[in-house]
Amino acid sequence: MPQFIKHVWDINPAVRPGSSYPPFHENGYIGTILKGLFGYNGNPSLLEVKFYALYIAAILFIKNFAYVSNFFTLVWRAFASAGGNQAGFD
Repeated sequence: MPQFIKHVWDINPAVRPGSSYPPFHENGYIGTILKGLFGYNGNPSLLEVKFYALYIAAILFIKNFAYVSNFFTLVWRAFASAGGNQAGFD
């Protein structure tokens, strides 16, 4: 897929000439650990940002849907155990 905007933001600290990477640069020692564990990217493209947002929205939707359906299941069971099935609700 084409990248419309190559880098949305760049939070990688500048590398000083003749020295190693700063710790939080994605090639620094802390950035490398974050990149390996969580997929940290200091300069994501617009496509990456869109997919991250879509992923978070989908997870929140699924979480909220499961919570709501679980709530109605609990209410239905409480209603049925309180004698609500006498009115023909099974």
